Formats: sequence, C-alpha cells, structure tokens
Amino acid sequence: MPPLRLALLALMLPACKSVDPAPKELDALFHYMWEKYEQGSDEELAEAAVNLHEAVSSSERKEGLDGTLSNLEAADLDLVGVDAKASEAQGLFLVRRLGCDLDQLKALLSYKDQASLYEGTYARYDRRFTGDASREDFLAEEAPVLTWTVDYRVEDLVDYDASVKGGLRSVPRLDAEQSPHGPLLLARTWMPKPATFDKDKDDLYFDQDYQIELFYQDGKGELQHFYAIWREVSYTASAHSESEDFQRILLNNLSDWDDDTEALCEAGRP
Repeated sequence: MPPLRLALLALMLPACKSVDPAPKELDALFHYMWEKYEQGSDEELAEAAVNLHEAVSSSERKEGLDGTLSNLEAADLDLVGVDAKASEAQGLFLVRRLGCDLDQLKALLSYKDQASLYEGTYARYDRRFTGDASREDFLAEEAPVLTWTVDYRVEDLVDYDASVKGGLRSVPRLDAEQSPHGPLLLARTWMPKPATFDKDKDDLYFDQDYQIELFYQDGKGELQHFYAIWREVSYTASAHSESEDFQRILLNNLSDWDDDTEALCEAGRP
C-alpha cells in the first residue's frame, strides 16, 4: 500500500510499456471487490476471488499484468465517507505473484511501524489501530477485521503530509467449491482528505487515493496479488495521473513495492 513517492530519475525516463485498459470483466470485478469489502459476505468475496483468478490467464499472473481501470462513482466514495469528484481519480491495476506466505504477509501489512520495514519511504509514520480488534486478535484469527488510521510525511521531490484510513479483512476458506484457493486476505485504504504540500503550486496536488487488494494462495501454493488503485495526483503540468508516462511510473512503483515486500518475507521480517 505505497504512498505517493517518486525518484527523480524515474520522472526523467519515458514510458517503455503502454498502459492498456483492463478487460471489462476484470475491471468490473475490481469495482465489485471495492463495493463488497466491508458489507459483502465471505461467500461473495470468495466467489469474487475465483472469478478474478479465472479472468487472468496463468501466464499473465506469472509475468504480471497491469493497466487502467474505469472510474469510481459517487456511491463508491460514499462507502468510505469521502466527498470528492470520483471521476478525477484515475484507476490503475496490477496483478502478479508475490513470494510470501499468507500468514507472514498478514504480519507485515499489519505491523505498526511500516517506516522501519520500508526504509527510506517515510519521513514520519504514525499508525493507530482503531475498532474493537487488536492486531494480536487479528493475527490469531480471533477477529476477521483490523482497522487503523495513519498520519505520514514523505520528503521526496516534493514534501507533503497525508492521512489515510484502512485495514485488513481475512476471509476463511469455505468449502472447496466456494473457495478453491484457500483463505483470502483483503486490504483497503483511502485518503479522507487531500494531502498538504510544503510548496504552494497550482499543478501540485494529491487529492484522492483509494486502494483495494486481494491476496490468496493458488492451487500451486503461490501467493497471488490483485491490486487496484484510484488516484488523483499531479507533480507538474506534465506529470499527473492522467498522463500515460506517469501512469507507467506509478505502476512500476507498485510492482517495486511488491519486490520490497518479497525481500521482507525472505528476510523473515517483521
């Protein structure tokens, strides 16, 4: 669940791969997953996972697949209590394998001090758990949902402060027909308000960010990651979320974040 953070070199490089729209079925399933994250039943989410798996070929999951998604709608923002223009947030998606164990990933994603895991990403990071369940309850499978709020600061090409809300939802394996890939883990985050930048420029903003993720181990025991993000952001007049070059940079950064997560898993962190 990476924040907005770009390396100077990346901004100077042209896009080397086109950014194509998601197939309609895959696009619809990402929207369905956003809609059902909180209110959907375990059975509905398990069925969505099966459909997502079938919507992407084994070779695409192996090599990685990414592209754009259609916009969220006002009703989607209502689910998280955000009053903004949904059509301004550009949708992107990533599908790839992730070299982690599902239980280890739960521990990583729920770890309170993310700044100590993803070194060099945050200048400040403050996660506070909310709701009735503790992290220990969630990891012990005594609670299906863990929620939090985060205030963080990034000092990069430009410096900004932001707040996000989010959490994790665990879905147990149902019967083999409903959930052939075993238990599921979902993650969701969103920005309740725009980020604030140290510099005041008309073409510098980070106003919307909505993220939904699904993880499951397939029949081969490999962890699959389905990731959707809708983001409204601009660094300059030419580097913004509607630019294909900028979209490619963001998608590459999402995959790099997964690479960093794999390295943490391999090292036995946290």
